[in-house]
Amino acid sequence: MIREDLLMEVRTAVHEAKKKDANARRTNLQVKHNGQTKTVNLEVIPISSPLIKERFFLVLFEEATLSAAPPPGPVEHDTAGPDKPGSGARSKRRNLEREIARLRQELEALQAYLRATTEEHEATNEELRAANEEILSSNEELQSTNEELETAKEELQSTNEELNTVNEELENRNAELNQLNNDLHNLLTGLNIPIVVLGQDLRIRRFTASAERVFNLIRSDVGRPITDIKPNIEATDLERATLDVMDSLDTVEREVQDRQGFWYSMRIRPYRTADNKIDGAVMALVDIDALKSSQQELQECRDFIDTMLAAAPPLVALDAELRVRATSRSFRQAFRLKPEESVGCPIYELGGGKWNIPKLRKLLSALTRDNPLVRDFEIVHDFGEPGRKRLLMDAQRVDDEGRHTHFVFLNIREIAAKGTPPEEQACAG
Repeated sequence: MIREDLLMEVRTAVHEAKKKDANARRTNLQVKHNGQTKTVNLEVIPISSPLIKERFFLVLFEEATLSAAPPPGPVEHDTAGPDKPGSGARSKRRNLEREIARLRQELEALQAYLRATTEEHEATNEELRAANEEILSSNEELQSTNEELETAKEELQSTNEELNTVNEELENRNAELNQLNNDLHNLLTGLNIPIVVLGQDLRIRRFTASAERVFNLIRSDVGRPITDIKPNIEATDLERATLDVMDSLDTVEREVQDRQGFWYSMRIRPYRTADNKIDGAVMALVDIDALKSSQQELQECRDFIDTMLAAAPPLVALDAELRVRATSRSFRQAFRLKPEESVGCPIYELGGGKWNIPKLRKLLSALTRDNPLVRDFEIVHDFGEPGRKRLLMDAQRVDDEGRHTHFVFLNIREIAAKGTPPEEQACAG
Protein backbone atom coordinates (compact mmCIF):
# COMPACT_ATOMS: atom_id res chain seq x y z
CA MET A 1 0.00 0.00 0.00
CA ILE A 2 2.89 2.38 0.74
CA ARG A 3 4.91 3.63 -2.21
CA GLU A 4 8.28 1.96 -2.56
CA ASP A 5 10.21 5.24 -2.34
CA LEU A 6 8.55 5.94 1.07
CA LEU A 7 8.72 2.41 2.48
CA MET A 8 12.15 2.76 4.08
CA GLU A 9 11.26 6.11 5.71
CA VAL A 10 7.99 4.70 7.09
CA ARG A 11 9.76 1.64 8.58
CA THR A 12 12.43 3.82 10.18
CA ALA A 13 9.88 6.26 11.61
CA VAL A 14 7.72 3.44 13.02
CA HIS A 15 10.78 1.88 14.67
CA GLU A 16 11.72 5.26 16.20
CA ALA A 17 8.17 5.86 17.48
CA LYS A 18 8.05 2.34 18.94
CA LYS A 19 11.44 2.70 20.64
CA LYS A 20 10.90 6.22 22.08
CA ASP A 21 7.10 5.86 22.61
CA ALA A 22 6.76 9.29 21.05
CA ASN A 23 5.84 10.85 17.74
CA ALA A 24 8.40 10.42 14.95
CA ARG A 25 8.50 12.89 12.09
CA ARG A 26 10.26 13.02 8.72
CA THR A 27 10.17 16.12 6.56
CA ASN A 28 10.88 17.04 2.95
CA LEU A 29 10.56 13.52 1.55
CA GLN A 30 10.63 13.25 -2.24
CA VAL A 31 7.97 11.02 -3.86
CA LYS A 32 7.12 10.57 -7.52
CA HIS A 33 3.44 10.77 -8.45
CA ASN A 34 2.05 10.83 -12.00
CA GLY A 35 5.48 11.62 -13.40
CA GLN A 36 6.02 14.53 -11.01
CA THR A 37 8.11 14.82 -7.84
CA LYS A 38 6.30 16.05 -4.74
CA THR A 39 7.66 16.96 -1.30
CA VAL A 40 5.75 15.49 1.62
CA ASN A 41 6.10 15.27 5.40
CA LEU A 42 5.60 12.03 7.34
CA GLU A 43 4.54 11.62 10.98
CA VAL A 44 4.07 8.39 12.95
CA ILE A 45 1.95 8.62 16.13
CA PRO A 46 1.88 5.67 18.61
CA ILE A 47 -1.63 4.74 19.81
CA SER A 48 -2.20 2.81 23.02
CA SER A 49 -5.20 2.10 25.25
CA PRO A 50 -5.80 0.03 28.40
CA LEU A 51 -8.52 -1.78 26.46
CA ILE A 52 -6.16 -2.81 23.66
CA LYS A 53 -3.21 -5.12 24.35
CA GLU A 54 -1.54 -4.54 21.00
CA ARG A 55 0.11 -1.28 20.01
CA PHE A 56 -0.90 0.56 16.90
CA PHE A 57 0.73 3.37 14.96
CA LEU A 58 -1.02 6.10 13.01
CA VAL A 59 0.91 7.11 9.87
CA LEU A 60 0.08 10.58 8.54
CA PHE A 61 1.21 12.17 5.30
CA GLU A 62 0.95 15.83 4.45
CA GLU A 63 2.17 17.81 1.51
CA ALA A 64 5.11 19.97 2.52
CA THR A 65 4.39 23.70 2.61
CA LEU A 66 6.41 26.15 0.60
CA SER A 67 8.19 27.30 3.74
CA ALA A 68 9.46 23.76 4.37
CA ALA A 69 10.90 23.44 0.90
CA PRO A 70 14.58 24.26 0.37
CA PRO A 71 15.20 27.91 -0.63
CA PRO A 72 15.41 28.41 -4.36
CA GLY A 73 18.77 29.22 -5.84
CA PRO A 74 19.46 32.42 -7.76
CA VAL A 75 17.49 32.79 -10.97
CA GLU A 76 19.64 32.11 -13.97
CA HIS A 77 18.72 33.78 -17.26
CA ASP A 78 20.08 31.68 -20.04
CA THR A 79 20.95 34.33 -22.58
CA ALA A 80 23.20 32.03 -24.50
CA GLY A 81 20.29 30.37 -26.28
CA PRO A 82 19.77 26.64 -26.74
CA ASP A 83 22.41 26.35 -29.45
CA LYS A 84 25.11 28.40 -27.74
CA PRO A 85 27.99 26.69 -25.90
CA GLY A 86 27.58 26.38 -22.13
CA SER A 87 23.75 26.21 -21.97
CA GLY A 88 23.75 22.39 -22.08
CA ALA A 89 26.52 22.18 -19.52
CA ARG A 90 24.62 24.33 -17.06
CA SER A 91 21.47 22.25 -17.56
CA LYS A 92 23.41 19.05 -17.00
CA ARG A 93 25.05 20.52 -13.93
CA ARG A 94 21.72 21.49 -12.43
CA ASN A 95 20.32 18.02 -13.12
CA LEU A 96 23.41 16.48 -11.54
CA GLU A 97 23.06 18.65 -8.45
CA ARG A 98 19.42 17.70 -8.04
CA GLU A 99 20.26 14.04 -8.49
CA ILE A 100 23.07 14.23 -5.92
CA ALA A 101 20.72 15.86 -3.41
CA ARG A 102 18.17 13.10 -3.94
CA LEU A 103 20.82 10.41 -3.55
CA ARG A 104 22.03 11.98 -0.32
CA GLN A 105 18.49 11.87 1.03
CA GLU A 106 18.15 8.20 0.06
CA LEU A 107 21.55 7.42 1.62
CA GLU A 108 20.57 9.08 4.90
CA ALA A 109 17.31 7.14 4.92
CA LEU A 110 19.23 3.92 4.28
CA GLN A 111 21.65 4.65 7.11
CA ALA A 112 18.75 5.33 9.49
CA TYR A 113 17.09 2.08 8.43
CA LEU A 114 20.32 0.12 8.92
CA ARG A 115 20.73 1.61 12.41
CA ALA A 116 17.17 0.61 13.27
CA THR A 117 17.76 -2.91 11.93
CA THR A 118 20.99 -3.18 13.97
CA GLU A 119 19.19 -2.13 17.15
CA GLU A 120 16.48 -4.75 16.58
CA HIS A 121 19.15 -7.38 15.92
CA GLU A 122 21.01 -6.48 19.13
CA ALA A 123 17.78 -6.64 21.13
CA THR A 124 17.05 -10.10 19.71
CA ASN A 125 20.57 -11.29 20.60
CA GLU A 126 20.07 -10.03 24.15
CA GLU A 127 16.85 -12.02 24.46
CA LEU A 128 18.57 -15.13 23.13
CA ARG A 129 21.42 -14.73 25.63
CA ALA A 130 18.90 -14.40 28.47
CA ALA A 131 17.09 -17.52 27.28
CA ASN A 132 20.39 -19.42 27.11
CA GLU A 133 21.20 -18.42 30.68
CA GLU A 134 17.80 -19.68 31.79
CA ILE A 135 18.38 -23.00 30.06
CA LEU A 136 21.83 -23.37 31.65
CA SER A 137 20.32 -22.57 35.03
CA SER A 138 17.64 -25.18 34.43
CA ASN A 139 20.24 -27.82 33.56
CA GLU A 140 22.08 -27.08 36.81
CA GLU A 141 18.83 -27.53 38.72
CA LEU A 142 18.23 -30.83 36.93
CA GLN A 143 21.69 -32.10 37.89
CA SER A 144 20.99 -31.17 41.50
CA THR A 145 17.64 -32.97 41.29
CA ASN A 146 19.30 -36.14 39.99
CA GLU A 147 21.70 -36.14 42.92
CA GLU A 148 18.79 -35.80 45.31
CA LEU A 149 16.97 -38.69 43.61
CA GLU A 150 20.01 -40.95 43.99
CA THR A 151 20.13 -40.13 47.69
CA ALA A 152 16.39 -40.79 47.99
CA LYS A 153 16.76 -44.24 46.39
CA GLU A 154 19.42 -45.22 48.91
CA GLU A 155 17.32 -43.97 51.82
CA LEU A 156 14.19 -45.74 50.48
CA GLN A 157 15.54 -49.12 51.63
CA SER A 158 15.95 -47.95 55.22
CA THR A 159 12.74 -46.02 55.70
CA ASN A 160 9.29 -46.05 54.11
CA GLU A 161 8.31 -42.93 56.00
CA GLU A 162 10.47 -40.79 53.75
CA LEU A 163 8.80 -42.18 50.62
CA ASN A 164 6.00 -39.63 50.63
CA THR A 165 8.47 -36.82 51.00
CA VAL A 166 10.54 -38.12 48.11
CA ASN A 167 7.43 -38.46 45.96
CA GLU A 168 6.42 -34.91 46.70
CA GLU A 169 9.88 -33.72 45.73
CA LEU A 170 9.65 -35.65 42.48
CA GLU A 171 6.31 -34.09 41.71
CA ASN A 172 7.72 -30.63 42.34
CA ARG A 173 10.68 -31.31 40.09
CA ASN A 174 8.43 -32.64 37.35
CA ALA A 175 6.34 -29.50 37.60
CA GLU A 176 9.49 -27.44 37.18
CA LEU A 177 10.50 -29.48 34.16
CA ASN A 178 7.07 -29.03 32.62
CA GLN A 179 7.27 -25.32 33.25
CA LEU A 180 10.69 -25.12 31.65
CA ASN A 181 9.48 -27.11 28.68
CA ASN A 182 6.50 -24.78 28.32
CA ASP A 183 8.79 -21.76 28.54
CA LEU A 184 11.07 -23.16 25.85
CA HIS A 185 8.08 -23.99 23.64
CA ASN A 186 6.67 -20.47 23.98
CA LEU A 187 10.10 -18.97 23.34
CA LEU A 188 10.50 -20.88 20.08
CA THR A 189 6.92 -20.09 19.08
CA GLY A 190 7.30 -16.37 19.76
CA LEU A 191 10.52 -15.94 17.79
CA ASN A 192 9.89 -14.50 14.34
CA ILE A 193 13.10 -16.08 13.06
CA PRO A 194 13.17 -19.41 11.18
CA ILE A 195 15.24 -21.73 13.40
CA VAL A 196 15.77 -25.49 13.04
CA VAL A 197 17.61 -27.58 15.67
CA LEU A 198 19.27 -30.75 14.34
CA GLY A 199 20.86 -33.70 16.12
CA GLN A 200 24.19 -35.28 15.23
CA ASP A 201 22.32 -37.64 12.90
CA LEU A 202 20.84 -34.59 11.11
CA ARG A 203 17.37 -35.42 12.40
CA ILE A 204 15.07 -32.52 13.24
CA ARG A 205 14.61 -31.93 16.97
CA ARG A 206 12.79 -28.62 17.10
CA PHE A 207 11.87 -25.74 14.84
CA THR A 208 10.11 -22.41 15.19
CA ALA A 209 6.74 -21.63 13.64
CA SER A 210 8.30 -19.26 11.10
CA ALA A 211 10.55 -22.10 9.89
CA GLU A 212 7.55 -24.09 8.66
CA ARG A 213 7.10 -22.00 5.52
CA VAL A 214 10.78 -21.47 4.69
CA PHE A 215 11.87 -25.08 5.24
CA ASN A 216 8.54 -26.62 4.13
CA LEU A 217 8.02 -28.36 7.51
CA ILE A 218 5.04 -29.74 9.40
CA ARG A 219 4.80 -30.81 13.04
CA SER A 220 5.17 -34.50 12.18
CA ASP A 221 8.59 -33.79 10.60
CA VAL A 222 10.20 -33.81 14.06
CA GLY A 223 12.54 -36.82 14.06
CA ARG A 224 12.93 -36.93 10.27
CA PRO A 225 16.34 -36.33 8.66
CA ILE A 226 16.71 -32.85 7.22
CA THR A 227 17.92 -34.51 4.00
CA ASP A 228 14.38 -35.87 3.45
CA ILE A 229 12.96 -32.34 3.43
CA LYS A 230 12.77 -30.19 0.31
CA PRO A 231 13.03 -26.64 1.66
CA ASN A 232 11.64 -23.59 -0.11
CA ILE A 233 15.09 -22.02 -0.23
CA GLU A 234 17.77 -22.51 -2.85
CA ALA A 235 20.45 -23.95 -0.55
CA THR A 236 22.86 -26.39 -2.14
CA ASP A 237 25.00 -28.79 -0.11
CA LEU A 238 22.96 -28.15 3.05
CA GLU A 239 23.89 -31.58 4.42
CA ARG A 240 27.59 -31.09 3.69
CA ALA A 241 27.61 -27.63 5.27
CA THR A 242 25.92 -28.90 8.46
CA LEU A 243 28.40 -31.77 8.83
CA ASP A 244 31.33 -29.40 8.29
CA VAL A 245 30.01 -27.14 11.08
CA MET A 246 29.87 -30.05 13.54
CA ASP A 247 33.39 -31.14 12.53
CA SER A 248 35.12 -27.74 12.42
CA LEU A 249 33.01 -26.02 15.15
CA ASP A 250 32.97 -22.92 12.92
CA THR A 251 29.88 -20.95 11.98
CA VAL A 252 28.87 -21.06 8.32
CA GLU A 253 27.04 -18.08 6.88
CA ARG A 254 25.72 -17.70 3.35
CA GLU A 255 23.04 -15.75 1.53
CA VAL A 256 20.15 -17.80 0.18
CA GLN A 257 16.96 -16.99 -1.73
CA ASP A 258 13.55 -18.62 -1.45
CA ARG A 259 11.33 -19.51 -4.36
CA GLN A 260 9.46 -16.21 -4.07
CA GLY A 261 12.71 -14.28 -4.52
CA PHE A 262 13.19 -13.13 -0.89
CA TRP A 263 16.75 -13.05 0.46
CA TYR A 264 17.90 -14.53 3.78
CA SER A 265 21.20 -14.84 5.61
CA MET A 266 21.49 -18.51 6.59
CA ARG A 267 23.73 -19.18 9.59
CA ILE A 268 24.61 -22.69 10.77
CA ARG A 269 26.20 -22.98 14.23
CA PRO A 270 27.23 -26.03 16.28
CA TYR A 271 24.78 -27.11 19.01
CA ARG A 272 26.72 -27.14 22.32
CA THR A 273 25.50 -28.90 25.45
CA ALA A 274 26.02 -27.68 29.00
CA ASP A 275 29.23 -29.74 29.24
CA ASN A 276 30.50 -28.13 26.00
CA LYS A 277 29.89 -31.16 23.81
CA ILE A 278 28.73 -30.88 20.22
CA ASP A 279 25.34 -32.55 19.90
CA GLY A 280 24.09 -31.28 16.55
CA ALA A 281 23.67 -27.99 14.78
CA VAL A 282 21.34 -24.96 14.75
CA MET A 283 20.20 -23.36 11.50
CA ALA A 284 18.77 -19.83 11.54
CA LEU A 285 17.59 -17.55 8.75
CA VAL A 286 17.68 -13.75 9.04
CA ASP A 287 15.58 -11.70 6.61
CA ILE A 288 17.91 -9.46 4.56
CA ASP A 289 15.60 -8.88 1.61
CA ALA A 290 15.24 -5.16 2.32
CA LEU A 291 19.01 -4.82 2.74
CA LYS A 292 19.69 -6.59 -0.55
CA SER A 293 17.18 -4.37 -2.34
CA SER A 294 18.77 -1.28 -0.83
CA GLN A 295 22.22 -2.42 -1.86
CA GLN A 296 21.01 -2.99 -5.41
CA GLU A 297 19.35 0.43 -5.54
CA LEU A 298 22.49 2.08 -4.16
CA GLN A 299 24.65 0.32 -6.75
CA GLU A 300 22.30 1.42 -9.51
CA CYS A 301 22.53 5.00 -8.25
CA ARG A 302 26.32 4.81 -8.22
CA ASP A 303 26.34 3.41 -11.75
CA PHE A 304 24.02 6.20 -12.85
CA ILE A 305 26.30 8.86 -11.35
CA ASP A 306 29.36 7.27 -12.99
CA THR A 307 27.54 7.30 -16.33
CA MET A 308 26.65 10.97 -15.92
CA LEU A 309 30.19 11.88 -14.94
CA ALA A 310 31.51 10.01 -17.98
CA ALA A 311 29.38 12.19 -20.26
CA ALA A 312 29.66 15.48 -18.35
CA PRO A 313 31.94 18.41 -19.32
CA PRO A 314 35.06 19.07 -17.19
CA LEU A 315 33.70 18.97 -13.65
CA VAL A 316 35.31 18.60 -10.19
CA ALA A 317 33.45 17.91 -6.92
CA LEU A 318 35.21 18.93 -3.67
CA ASP A 319 34.32 18.33 -0.03
CA ALA A 320 34.52 20.86 2.78
CA GLU A 321 38.26 20.13 3.18
CA LEU A 322 38.73 20.90 -0.55
CA ARG A 323 39.61 17.28 -1.28
CA VAL A 324 38.55 15.87 -4.64
CA ARG A 325 35.49 13.62 -4.27
CA ALA A 326 34.72 13.04 -7.97
CA THR A 327 35.88 14.16 -11.41
CA SER A 328 34.37 13.81 -14.87
CA ARG A 329 36.14 11.86 -17.59
CA SER A 330 36.53 14.96 -19.76
CA PHE A 331 38.32 16.76 -16.90
CA ARG A 332 40.83 13.93 -16.46
CA GLN A 333 41.43 13.75 -20.20
CA ALA A 334 41.91 17.51 -20.53
CA PHE A 335 44.48 17.64 -17.72
CA ARG A 336 45.90 14.12 -18.22
CA LEU A 337 45.03 12.74 -14.81
CA LYS A 338 44.16 9.23 -13.65
CA PRO A 339 41.18 8.53 -11.34
CA GLU A 340 43.40 7.09 -8.63
CA GLU A 341 45.59 10.22 -8.74
CA SER A 342 42.70 12.62 -8.26
CA VAL A 343 40.03 11.19 -5.95
CA GLY A 344 40.87 11.93 -2.30
CA CYS A 345 43.67 14.33 -3.20
CA PRO A 346 43.56 17.97 -2.03
CA ILE A 347 42.80 20.21 -4.99
CA TYR A 348 46.00 22.20 -4.51
CA GLU A 349 48.12 19.00 -4.68
CA LEU A 350 46.41 17.77 -7.84
CA GLY A 351 48.74 17.01 -10.76
CA GLY A 352 51.83 17.20 -8.58
CA GLY A 353 50.91 20.65 -7.26
CA LYS A 354 50.03 22.14 -10.67
CA TRP A 355 46.67 23.26 -9.27
CA ASN A 356 48.21 25.27 -6.43
CA ILE A 357 47.11 28.48 -8.13
CA PRO A 358 46.70 31.73 -6.12
CA LYS A 359 43.67 32.79 -8.20
CA LEU A 360 42.04 29.40 -7.57
CA ARG A 361 42.59 29.86 -3.84
CA LYS A 362 40.97 33.28 -4.14
CA LEU A 363 37.99 31.77 -5.98
CA LEU A 364 37.40 29.01 -3.45
CA SER A 365 37.81 31.32 -0.45
CA ALA A 366 35.17 33.64 -1.94
CA LEU A 367 32.52 30.91 -1.69
CA THR A 368 30.46 31.31 1.49
CA ARG A 369 27.01 30.41 2.69
CA ASP A 370 25.82 33.90 1.72
CA ASN A 371 27.75 33.91 -1.56
CA PRO A 372 27.51 30.32 -2.84
CA LEU A 373 27.94 30.97 -6.59
CA VAL A 374 30.73 32.56 -8.65
CA ARG A 375 30.51 32.53 -12.44
CA ASP A 376 32.98 33.03 -15.28
CA PHE A 377 36.04 33.29 -13.08
CA GLU A 378 39.05 33.46 -15.43
CA ILE A 379 42.32 31.69 -14.68
CA VAL A 380 45.36 31.51 -16.96
CA HIS A 381 47.95 28.98 -15.82
CA ASP A 382 50.64 26.62 -17.09
CA PHE A 383 49.63 23.06 -16.14
CA GLY A 384 52.86 21.43 -17.27
CA GLU A 385 52.31 18.58 -19.71
CA PRO A 386 48.75 19.68 -20.64
CA GLY A 387 50.23 23.07 -21.46
CA ARG A 388 49.21 26.64 -20.71
CA LYS A 389 45.45 27.05 -20.56
CA ARG A 390 43.01 29.92 -20.27
CA LEU A 391 40.03 28.73 -18.23
CA LEU A 392 36.63 30.05 -17.20
CA MET A 393 35.34 28.51 -13.98
CA ASP A 394 31.88 28.42 -12.43
CA ALA A 395 32.06 27.57 -8.70
CA GLN A 396 29.00 26.48 -6.73
CA ARG A 397 28.87 25.79 -2.99
CA VAL A 398 26.15 23.35 -1.82
CA ASP A 399 25.51 23.10 1.94
CA ASP A 400 24.47 19.79 3.51
CA GLU A 401 22.50 20.95 6.53
CA GLY A 402 21.87 17.44 7.80
CA ARG A 403 25.57 16.61 8.18
CA HIS A 404 26.72 20.20 8.85
CA THR A 405 29.11 20.24 5.92
CA HIS A 406 29.23 21.50 2.36
CA PHE A 407 30.51 20.60 -1.09
CA VAL A 408 31.99 22.67 -3.93
CA PHE A 409 31.44 21.98 -7.62
CA LEU A 410 33.75 23.45 -10.26
CA ASN A 411 32.58 23.62 -13.87
CA ILE A 412 35.55 24.35 -16.13
CA ARG A 413 35.52 25.68 -19.69
CA GLU A 414 38.66 26.22 -21.73
CA ILE A 415 38.79 29.26 -24.00
CA ALA A 416 41.42 30.35 -26.47
CA ALA A 417 44.18 32.53 -25.04
CA LYS A 418 44.27 36.17 -26.14
CA GLY A 419 46.50 36.71 -29.09
CA THR A 420 46.54 33.04 -30.07
CA PRO A 421 46.80 32.62 -33.87
CA PRO A 422 43.62 31.26 -35.51
CA GLU A 423 45.33 28.01 -36.49
CA GLU A 424 46.43 27.41 -32.83
CA GLN A 425 42.92 28.22 -31.60
CA ALA A 426 41.56 25.58 -33.92
CA CYS A 427 44.05 23.07 -32.56
CA ALA A 428 43.14 23.99 -29.00
CA GLY A 429 39.44 23.53 -29.81
